[in-house]
Amino acid sequence: MAGSKYGENVLIIAGPTGGGKSALAIQLATLLGGEIINADSVQVYRGAEIGSAKVSAEERERVTHHLLDICEPNEEFNTAHYQERVDIVISELISRGRLPIVAGGSTLYLTHLLHGIAELPDSDPELRHKLSQLSTEELFSELTEVDPDASVTLHRNDRVRIMRALESSISAGAPASLLLQTMQYGKPLRPAIIVVIVWPRGELYGRIERRTAAMMDAGLLSESKTLLEKFGPDIKIFRSLGYKQCLDYLQGRVPLNDVCSEIAKHTRRYAKRQLTFWRNEPAKRGWSVFPTKEQSHLVVDAGGAEGPGSSIAAFEYDKPELEEALKKRLSERLTGVEVWFVTPKVLE
Repeated sequence: MAGSKYGENVLIIAGPTGGGKSALAIQLATLLGGEIINADSVQVYRGAEIGSAKVSAEERERVTHHLLDICEPNEEFNTAHYQERVDIVISELISRGRLPIVAGGSTLYLTHLLHGIAELPDSDPELRHKLSQLSTEELFSELTEVDPDASVTLHRNDRVRIMRALESSISAGAPASLLLQTMQYGKPLRPAIIVVIVWPRGELYGRIERRTAAMMDAGLLSESKTLLEKFGPDIKIFRSLGYKQCLDYLQGRVPLNDVCSEIAKHTRRYAKRQLTFWRNEPAKRGWSVFPTKEQSHLVVDAGGAEGPGSSIAAFEYDKPELEEALKKRLSERLTGVEVWFVTPKVLE
């Protein structure tokens, strides 16, 4: 095995939706000798091109991408499948001397990539039989009572996952979502630097508005109609941003004139939640955050929710400065996970 000059280190490009993650990942892959691994939960599906903002064929020719288009929209693909596949790809890239660059907005995928998947209690046949007698609506209502955090992440008609979450919570005697959090934040499986692009909130929302309009012009409704006709309305894709709103239109719940604004509205809300995650969660996972208060070459970017404590300190690197800083740090032996907040100047 050749081994990478960056050792076992992994580079991750993250941040809110519409923030330029793919563009930065391609830039850094070219400069640092890396290949890109997808960490977007919709881009794994074939046929979900426009709504998932999948990179173009030209961009894939420029830099090798992994874990794109790896399953059909009606195939089951979950975080356990992703964990298994991404481990193989990372090991293979390191053996060839390439830097693994993971890019995507799924914080669940990233957390599992870095900490693994926590084990929940084994299935209880008696409890499962009892729960199976309940309607999906009753199961969802009970889950909302015992694990409200889990209920907001699941579609209210996803009977299998609702029942599993409810069964796990009852068996454990505590919310399964809380159990997962407390179990999976031990020592990271691999050392990594996570580069998070932080936009001022108004600028990010403007980008989201423009990208949504561009997706509609590119044929998002037509793409959604094709997926609906081929696979039906119950595939996971139709629970995701953009596709869900298109399905609402195609099934007569939303007028055509409202589709674009509905997508933009829900995308802004999602971006806000992502920014909240990056402000608050790294410390809970034991990740080191940079820049620190002692580092003078930083700016404060108001890229979060309104009110005190919403701003994020970020490095004001340009592209060459970020490249050099990453080269130096990735060549050293990392012992954990570092989160680097950077301004959009890195995309110029």
